[in-house]
Amino acid sequence: MKNTKDYTQEILRISNEKIQNRKRKQRIAVTLCMCLAICAVAGGAFALPKLINNTSENSSGSHETESSSVVQDNGNTAGTDDIPFFSGADIGSDEVILDDKPVIWDDSVGSSEDYGICEWHGKSVSIRLYDELEKNDENVLFAVSPTNFNIDNDFVYSGKTLSQYAADRENEYLLINKLGMILKEGDSLRYGELLYKGGAPNGEKWAESFYHERVEMYGEEFLETYIVDGEFLKDKVQADLDAMSDRTASNLYDEAVEAYRLHTIKELAKALDEQGIRYEMIKDYLVMYVTETELAQLSLSQPSQWHFCLAVDFNQPQDFENYITDDTDK
Repeated sequence: MKNTKDYTQEILRISNEKIQNRKRKQRIAVTLCMCLAICAVAGGAFALPKLINNTSENSSGSHETESSSVVQDNGNTAGTDDIPFFSGADIGSDEVILDDKPVIWDDSVGSSEDYGICEWHGKSVSIRLYDELEKNDENVLFAVSPTNFNIDNDFVYSGKTLSQYAADRENEYLLINKLGMILKEGDSLRYGELLYKGGAPNGEKWAESFYHERVEMYGEEFLETYIVDGEFLKDKVQADLDAMSDRTASNLYDEAVEAYRLHTIKELAKALDEQGIRYEMIKDYLVMYVTETELAQLSLSQPSQWHFCLAVDFNQPQDFENYITDDTDK
């Protein structure tokens, strides 16, 4: 179960990622005189890397996403018509009617005090949203951003479960770590048991217990790959380490988590449609427009999975400036 500090860090991370993506777009526009479409991704942990799907826009402004096969928990195969990866264009209506009511967005500077967590009508909400709900009435709408911090490890993306992607990521991390360590210790380990029986020719000597500890940590198969006939293959270690610099397994895990995030958003959108709740997708994030009563009465199958906070109006540049600090330019 995440504590308040974990929620705060995740929310701030998502906001900061959006800020950096917007600033990056602006710099590219100035220098290259062209607009590049960039998908922004949050906490995260979820840290959120991005897949870029090719999309085409017709004259009415709708989007079609290229088909991508995904096997869900129940074993059924579904394309992006069912689970929209990295594009929320097919979720909700193209136009949201707000009845000329004022909309309350998050215009704070993102301090940690604004993002404390409390319970309100059986829902987990940010302190910032709670305060606004308490001091306003039914004559205003709240722009609310829902976030699901739970991960279903049995969710299947491109034929593998999230738990399998997580295991691959962990193995990749361990291998990169071992390659980095043997770069430092390989020249010594090539002498084998001489290190503790009498010392290496260069005078280096290890304690027997330490030697066996290191051999057990690396594993015999790993050592036999990079130490052959008493020669340490340092160039091979470096080449293998360089080949893993793109962190493929880690990126695939993040892609799978993002697919799960959008899957849960799609499921949430169905519940909102059934209950007549207004919402739209803004930069692949769902924003609900609700009155106090609508939010209080919102019924979800697993309400404990969701955290609700005021959404930032990313269509308004001044809101970004409120979030930018000196640290973001470093």
